[in-house]
Amino acid sequence: MKSFKKISILFIFQILCVNFIWAQSPSLKCLAVDSLGNVQISWGQPSDSCGFFTQYDIYYSPNLGGPYSLITSISNFLTTTYYHNGANADVGSCYYYISCISGCASNISDTLKTILLVLNNTIQGTTALNWNDTYNPLVPTSTGMYLIYRENSSLGSMQLIDSVFQLNQFVDSFTVCNDTIDYQIVMLDSSGCVSASNVVSLYPDGLQPGIVIIDSVSIDNITGFGTIGWQRGNASDIMGYIIYVANDFGGWDSINTVYGADNTYYLDILSAIDTDAVVYNIVAIDSCNNKGVFGDGHTTMYLEGSLDTCLGEALLSWNEYYLWSAGVSYYDIFVSENGAPFSLLGSSGTTQFVHTGIVRGATYCYFVRANDGTGFITASSNTICSYKNMVTSSNISLVLTAEARDSIKNVLYWNEDPNWGSLISGYFIYRSFDGGKFELVGFQPFGTGVFTDSLMPLDDFSSGIGEFCYYVVPSKSSANLYGCIDTSNIECVTQFPKYVVPNTFTPNGDGINDVFLPIRVFVDKTDYLFIIYNRWGQNLFETTNPDIGWDGKLKGSKVQNDAYVYYVSFKIRGNEQVVKAGTVMLLR
Repeated sequence: MKSFKKISILFIFQILCVNFIWAQSPSLKCLAVDSLGNVQISWGQPSDSCGFFTQYDIYYSPNLGGPYSLITSISNFLTTTYYHNGANADVGSCYYYISCISGCASNISDTLKTILLVLNNTIQGTTALNWNDTYNPLVPTSTGMYLIYRENSSLGSMQLIDSVFQLNQFVDSFTVCNDTIDYQIVMLDSSGCVSASNVVSLYPDGLQPGIVIIDSVSIDNITGFGTIGWQRGNASDIMGYIIYVANDFGGWDSINTVYGADNTYYLDILSAIDTDAVVYNIVAIDSCNNKGVFGDGHTTMYLEGSLDTCLGEALLSWNEYYLWSAGVSYYDIFVSENGAPFSLLGSSGTTQFVHTGIVRGATYCYFVRANDGTGFITASSNTICSYKNMVTSSNISLVLTAEARDSIKNVLYWNEDPNWGSLISGYFIYRSFDGGKFELVGFQPFGTGVFTDSLMPLDDFSSGIGEFCYYVVPSKSSANLYGCIDTSNIECVTQFPKYVVPNTFTPNGDGINDVFLPIRVFVDKTDYLFIIYNRWGQNLFETTNPDIGWDGKLKGSKVQNDAYVYYVSFKIRGNEQVVKAGTVMLLR
């Protein structure tokens, strides 16, 4: 609790001289509450005592309907103020009236009520002030102008911040974080007195911003990153938003903070949205660094699929999108065939869809878009592609194995059943070299189950490290549209490296064997080193380019016929380092 501070307010008024027709009863004009809840009562004296004056009697009650208690009697006719100590007007309303004992018949004033100020520090980041009139309608001499005072904590005094005319409420966009701030309402009266409310303290803002409403969580089908969109928080002093993802322990992990109340979009480049659904949540933070309330997190749609090459179908399934207030109206399924732009394939009211009529050998990519019941909000799933991250299934599995032989051949084997003869006519064999594109390299008729891939000519593979991958596709027969035999698994082998160093070369300019260049196949071009020395250890030639050989010269001049030492270092499969050294005879 903040300790009490007594704050004095100086009011200066210019009183205009006017002619009044005084009534014969006292006119109660102002009730001013101080910071301790005491009340200063001000009234106007009657114009005449009608022959004699005995006293003013001042009555008080905490309730309009009474009972009223006499709190004092004043025998001086000219006295027009009284200070009521212990009135407790800081915690509740106080009601007063004055009775004048004199020779006049009309001698009781109207009943006035102290101004009771009530504050409400809302979650909107604002402070709402509400108060009552002293009398309804206001006394005739009242200005009707309410002045709003707020404490300046740095100066330790009250300062006028605004005013309202004949209104009983005001909203201040001032938020307190680490201190208490006092407010007071003052009403001016043309007679020179003032009515003042109780002094009310605004306590530090410990209120949490409200729940942030998430519009959607989605996955960009181009970048594959998660995207989150949400509505602006309802607090006026929001400074930003904390982005959370659900962890495996039932809690939340913060991944970033977006600053700015109107920044309501985030692109997540870190979460593994391509391997599973991700649950996101957003929490607002205000100017006092209060964190908001957690709402329900939104879960991305995770799309999975399986190919049935027997039926020529792709079965797609995904998790339902929850938590839209209008629900999900339907899901749109989009497809891209062989890298073409995505187009609408169809729609579904469930979380499954079957794509029929797929073409064997084509590559299909899919994503799903949910549409909410309003027609204005959408959310997209991850993107999946056939032969990349879709499980292939069929009635019959074709299992391929392969082995690399030192004779520069790769031999493929696959299972085969005599009963398949009515379903397929043979097998197409596809090969990829060093991670490149798969290409058709052969066809075997039904009944063999084996294929030998002769890797000749070797020049086709001189620039690679010798990794070969294969798969086998059954050729459909007229008896079955899709063959009902699944495309095989992809099997990879690595060929044995070949590095042959000639023992003689003849750089005589006849175009035959003029350059000393080792013959290599399936050798890594990186980390390659080739050096030529003479018999005295002098370095005559050196290169890291495996395609460049020695022409028998040193700095452009021919060297003599002799035996020379070569040194070669290179890598083969598995990053194994190989070193070869020997001699070569130069003859012109």
